[in-house]
Amino acid sequence: MTTGRFPSTTAIFWTLFAVVTYSLHVDNQDNENELFRICLGLGILVPFSLIVKILGLKWESSWKNKVISFLILAIIYTLSYWFLVPEIGSNFIQPLRYSSVLISGHLILAIVPLFYKKSNNEIWHFNTSMLTRWLIGFFYCVIIFSGLAIALLAADNLFSIHVSTDAYLQLYFAVAFIVHPYYFLGLWKDGQLFKPLASQIESGFQVLMKYIIIPLVIIYFIILYAYGMKILITFELPKGWVSSLILGFAGIAILSYLVNYLFPLNKAEQFLGTFDRWIFPAMIPLLPLLFIAILRRISEYGFTVERYVVFAFAIWLSITTIWFLWTKNRKLAFIPISLLIFIFIGFFSPVDAFHITIRSQTNRFIGILDSNKLIGPDRVIADVTNKFNTRQAQSLISIISTLDELNAIPDLPLKLKTGELNQSKLRKQLKIESLNGNSENGMDYNFSLINGEQISPQANQVYFFRVQQYDSSADWRILEGTCIIEAPDSTGIGQIDLTEYCKFLEKFGQNSNFQNTKRMSYTGKGSDGMPFILTFLSFGFNRTDNIYRVNSADGIASK
Repeated sequence: MTTGRFPSTTAIFWTLFAVVTYSLHVDNQDNENELFRICLGLGILVPFSLIVKILGLKWESSWKNKVISFLILAIIYTLSYWFLVPEIGSNFIQPLRYSSVLISGHLILAIVPLFYKKSNNEIWHFNTSMLTRWLIGFFYCVIIFSGLAIALLAADNLFSIHVSTDAYLQLYFAVAFIVHPYYFLGLWKDGQLFKPLASQIESGFQVLMKYIIIPLVIIYFIILYAYGMKILITFELPKGWVSSLILGFAGIAILSYLVNYLFPLNKAEQFLGTFDRWIFPAMIPLLPLLFIAILRRISEYGFTVERYVVFAFAIWLSITTIWFLWTKNRKLAFIPISLLIFIFIGFFSPVDAFHITIRSQTNRFIGILDSNKLIGPDRVIADVTNKFNTRQAQSLISIISTLDELNAIPDLPLKLKTGELNQSKLRKQLKIESLNGNSENGMDYNFSLINGEQISPQANQVYFFRVQQYDSSADWRILEGTCIIEAPDSTGIGQIDLTEYCKFLEKFGQNSNFQNTKRMSYTGKGSDGMPFILTFLSFGFNRTDNIYRVNSADGIASK
């Protein structure tokens, strides 16, 4: 019986099902938050309950061992709940750390055979068996859920039985937290954890790798190699996003290598053997391209959590590639063990993504203020006499938002003349506050230059705006049912009739929403006779009976 062999894991899934089902009937936000955290805490226990169970097979089953296993899981849950599990709406530090521990649990599960001194082949069989059972169980559960959901829908429509949305959700949770775990764990016999898969399943994997996965990987590499050749011919630096693209493709390639690990032993599969030999040499030319792309972004804009993660995985990919090229005995456990080390360094060390990002963005922030001579005696931020140019204003808004997400603004080595440091006061002091009227509620937005095009660097005034049809509290507002945007009196811009602009944009397609395009600039003269330019980062409108109405707009206004 599954419950008897995996009591902790099945108990976790039953509890998850009970909690999420109960949460469907809870309206109190505090209770919802608490139930959400309980579910996340239980979720992190799933891989660790399997780890404890499999390791426990080394020792004789007794009540003492069962008590020890229970205590280990209780400690993991308690520590996770109090120190890792995020609340609804919390900043992204806790969600990232929680996710990293969840991933680490699965990586540790992948190397459990090492504790039994198992070979590479047995580690491969253990992991492919888990993957196969999970995928087959997922496929069965999709069929079960679809069939039962259609049955409920038919009963609802044919017999006028009211089936609520909650009933479909409960069905989904029952299939996900009860049916799938029972299938997955039910096939996991104690004496067969490290045994080979059935020959039919292995043959299916071989077909999948040979005719689908590996050809796709080759196509991806050809695209990246072609892009590298283009850079050499045109002498253009690579675009920043190509680093994420390379890491994504490299990750798929390494996963393909792991799944393909034993298939080249079959001498009839020469194609799979060729892929196995050349996958890591093929990555070498991509590594310089990867580092140039990410280091370019870091040199221009400093570290963020996302850039840190990309940079760290670029280092990991380089080390993994070199190691697999250098060693003759390719240990599969190297990949999960090295990933565990990088996850710990990246999210829980003094040089993790959060510490490095705060240090980098703080230095950028102080550097901009220093260049404008705005740091006075005792590190007090001086009053701004000359407006920042567009690039500096955008950089400051981006930096302040990043530091605010990391709760790092109060720790800046700076002071205000009055009051404590926070996002709203900093923007007000530097005269770069958003004019959407929501800065006090943390509703500000980051804006970047459109396709790298700088807007009027000598502008005397720069305003960042965001307006929506339903947002009547904004300083910038849309006159209801019209194509007219009204700017605050302080800007001197006044009312702007964008009807002709909407007609112009409509020529470019039926879609009435546009984002980050060079043609989204509007020039005119304000109520004070001074020319201005509106550069929209996004713009939405609709037309009914030849009447145009603006729905939303955000961007930069400069005079």
